[in-house]
Amino acid sequence: MTIAEPSLSAAYCGDVVCESVRGISTLTTLYSRSPLKLMSPDHIGRAARVVMSSFGGGLVAGDDVPVRVKVGADAACVLTTQSASKIYRSDGRHCSQSLTADIDDNGVLVVLPDPLCCYAGASYRQRQHFDLASPSSSLLWLDWLTSGRWAREERWEFESLSTRTDIHVDGRLRFRESLLLDDRDGAVDGPLRMGRFDCYAVLVMIGPAFAPLIDICEQTARAVPSGVRAQMLASTTRIEDGVVMRVLGPRVQVVQEFLRRVISRLADVLGEDPWARKW
Repeated sequence: MTIAEPSLSAAYCGDVVCESVRGISTLTTLYSRSPLKLMSPDHIGRAARVVMSSFGGGLVAGDDVPVRVKVGADAACVLTTQSASKIYRSDGRHCSQSLTADIDDNGVLVVLPDPLCCYAGASYRQRQHFDLASPSSSLLWLDWLTSGRWAREERWEFESLSTRTDIHVDGRLRFRESLLLDDRDGAVDGPLRMGRFDCYAVLVMIGPAFAPLIDICEQTARAVPSGVRAQMLASTTRIEDGVVMRVLGPRVQVVQEFLRRVISRLADVLGEDPWARKW
């Protein structure tokens, strides 16, 4: 693995390049600077692993953390986090994080972070952009958030959360997701907003590597009881060569267990369960 020179990565807090070297997915570049810390544990399956962490345990007001990921042809990479991404109280400024990822032909990128946890008074902005070189490229992307430190009676008490994610395939926009939760628009825990739910997740699978998981995803969502008193809500939407799932649940643990069932065959794609070492 080559540690990138800071001059090559000056615009980024994190820079990752994963390439196929003699048929093995290898991190040829891994660079990070404060407040971000990137770690690369040994991988058992076919995918190289990158774990995102931070020196301060989370993001504080004024932090700006741009990350770039490049997955080469025939390579596979898993990007995850060490623990929940904590967003601390704002001092009037927001903190932000961005991810720009390029996936070459037959490349596979799996983005499986822990959930985002915004503390009371936090202000956070997130932007993510994925560029799949061709229909042979594959992406599994999960983004999820909690209501905050609900055990301390903080439920949806952050000031503002803004996220936007774009996925392009062969230069064409295939998927866009935007979310804005701002207390200036009314109580975030209001009945017409997040209400009684404490966890929200969006999962996207696109590309041939994840085709076997799409039917499982839809079947699992259909099995969730619906209704105004349902403990959890789940829905799926087909997109070209992929699927989008959205989940609302009462607690992280409930949503986590549901998601594990949805992507239970991910080990067939990667050669290992990417969550096995965490939960």
